[in-house]
Amino acid sequence: MFRFETFGNERFWSDTLGLAEGFARLKITPNALLAVGVQFDGDKLPSDFRRSDVGNGPYTDPRATRRLLDANAVIGLAARGGRIGVTCALCHSRTDDRIGDGVGRRVDGLPNTRLQVGALIAWGERSRAYLPFLNLVGLGRGPRVNPAADPRGDARAAARLERDVDAALRAWPPGQSDVVPDGVGNPTDIMPVFNLVDVGPYNWDGFFPEAADAHNHFFSIVLDPTTLVAATGTAFLSMGAPIAWEGTLRGAYDALLSAIDPAMTKPRVTAERSGALGFRVSGEDLGALNAYLARLLPPPMADVDEPTIDAGRRVFRAAGCNECHLESPKTTGAIVPLGELAPGYAPTLGDRAIAFGGALQDDPDTGYDDRLIVMNAEWRRGKKGYKVPQLLGVALTAPYLHDGSVPTLKALFSPDRGLRAPHPYYVVHSDERADLVAFLRAWDGRAYP
Repeated sequence: MFRFETFGNERFWSDTLGLAEGFARLKITPNALLAVGVQFDGDKLPSDFRRSDVGNGPYTDPRATRRLLDANAVIGLAARGGRIGVTCALCHSRTDDRIGDGVGRRVDGLPNTRLQVGALIAWGERSRAYLPFLNLVGLGRGPRVNPAADPRGDARAAARLERDVDAALRAWPPGQSDVVPDGVGNPTDIMPVFNLVDVGPYNWDGFFPEAADAHNHFFSIVLDPTTLVAATGTAFLSMGAPIAWEGTLRGAYDALLSAIDPAMTKPRVTAERSGALGFRVSGEDLGALNAYLARLLPPPMADVDEPTIDAGRRVFRAAGCNECHLESPKTTGAIVPLGELAPGYAPTLGDRAIAFGGALQDDPDTGYDDRLIVMNAEWRRGKKGYKVPQLLGVALTAPYLHDGSVPTLKALFSPDRGLRAPHPYYVVHSDERADLVAFLRAWDGRAYP
């Protein structure tokens, strides 16, 4: 399920967005895939790849890309005949690099921090099909996309929109993607997915009470947004919020999909309508996925001597880290209010933001980006804040915080960031910071840390 299931989303990624066509037209080589952070499973490489150094020989041949896909060697991209679909593993699995950078034994659960999700999507011949996740209202990251001009029957308008969409997608930082189809354009760090049992609620903001709800959202919305224009899928489009032009995001997206293919059957994902939940993929399959991820642990950490672990544990407790982060694989499930976690946050609220329902611009002083939190909290009438994450494998998941604004654990705990920076919980002495980082490096879920 985690590695190979698409629920039929190749109908979106290939038939609608045109990813397979883009691979063919652009002559995408295995090296090109590696360059945007896509990873290769070394255990499934064809024999000629095994005989070649990474980057040479078949890695330079665009015809070899299809052979890698057919061998299930491209992590997270699934071949379905002449189509390409997407699985969980694209973002939530990477290799140990034992053969070369991006090539080796797969390690499920780790976020692929090298993956340039937007650049990969931009290779699609009709990447504008990913419109709801882009910066449409002028408040998000990257170039603004304005699909106000109706592209129906106008090839030049469609080509112009395609160029704008590609530019917006390529602005997504490595290791980040937008998972909220609200027209804001807010890519956030890909999360690890270890030990997903008794650690809810889920997502950065705790939006989903159950892991299966989060998995379903990604399968039936993020990996196939055509569900958003169906009657029971519109709730996911920020309740059909007004955009900067006349009309709604649903209307703009429906028109765009119809322009791409007037005969398109929507939605394209294999899912059933399920009332307020919009669409639901197979409950039995989601249960199997839950069972796998509930037992999934990060790779064993490097050996750390017991005196250093004990010293780091003392710092962890003395600094008050255990007030939020339990010394166990579980979490409290608490959502820390935005103002408490980011005391220096002072965003501006523009006219467009008010019309959009309260979305905020970046804080001009810190650059901290809370739109995911604000919009999702408004949507569910919940607390605006961040869910306390578990710490399994935390040393392997840099950069830190939901917007990737802190590069290392050492930097996260340094008072040099300032008392009003996001997550302002520091360790003053450098030797104690080093002990704390060593302690966290040993936190892999196999033993009490």
